[in-house]
Amino acid sequence: MGYIGYITLVSALKISILLFLGRIIDRHHKPIFRWCLRILYVISTGYLISFTIVHVFSCAPIHSWWDRASSEWRSKHKYTCVDDNLNILIGSVVGVPVDFALALLPTCLLVNMKLRQKQKFTLAALFSLAFLPSIAAGVRNYYVYLTLYGSWDFTCKTSFHICMKSRSLTHSQGISTVSGYGRT
Repeated sequence: MGYIGYITLVSALKISILLFLGRIIDRHHKPIFRWCLRILYVISTGYLISFTIVHVFSCAPIHSWWDRASSEWRSKHKYTCVDDNLNILIGSVVGVPVDFALALLPTCLLVNMKLRQKQKFTLAALFSLAFLPSIAAGVRNYYVYLTLYGSWDFTCKTSFHICMKSRSLTHSQGISTVSGYGRT
């Protein structure tokens, strides 16, 4: 139930931001902004409904979704479930473009605002911070994919310099490690 709560909260947050932006955008702004808001409303609501339904009905019979946590129950019953990790990964991949659009929309609204250049620049810099979660989620998706479907031990492949530095420190200090590095 934790993932369903997460989907509900994230979707409610996105929809509340969109409703707030809808109040800011009045009839003086270009219709493209209102259409973008409507499209994002539909996508966010569809995200909430579709991923909740997919997650709840991912096992047959449905009660096996929560009963499979018991090893005793698993040994006595037959059930089939869709890969939960794949559902979570797809949900995250779908969420990144919506997050990016939510960050882009207020920044685009600054173009038509009657403000001094310095104020516009300051607001654009502030609004640009909203892109950081989208970038972080994209990077996270990559590493979640590597963790779930690639090699489970990808840390030394992705952070070669850190691994080599830690190995050389471990070796030079004479500390034995599980992987066999250290002085003999």
